Amino acid sequence: MDTFNQWMILKDEVNACKGCYLTSEKKLLDRGKRDARIMVVGDAPTLEDVKENRIFSGNTGKYLDGMLKLVDIEPEDVYVTALVNCPTNGKVPK
Repeated sequence: MDTFNQWMILKDEVNACKGCYLTSEKKLLDRGKRDARIMVVGDAPTLEDVKENRIFSGNTGKYLDGMLKLVDIEPEDVYVTALVNCPTNGKVPK
């Protein structure tokens, strides 16, 4: 199976997850290049991320993008994901 098909299976499994009390309708998996040489992993998307449909949006995303640009890295060239794909709304994942 090629990488694209593996990725689509993973994305489908994440979107179908109903495994815990954090489960939400909208899950955010990633942004950026999947074959990037740099990966940034956050804790979980925020409600603002869900509204924008983009992980690491808002102030946190602007800060991250600014820090990357300071070291001459384009944010689009970095793979960004989170440990938890549903917003936690301040709850601790188990």
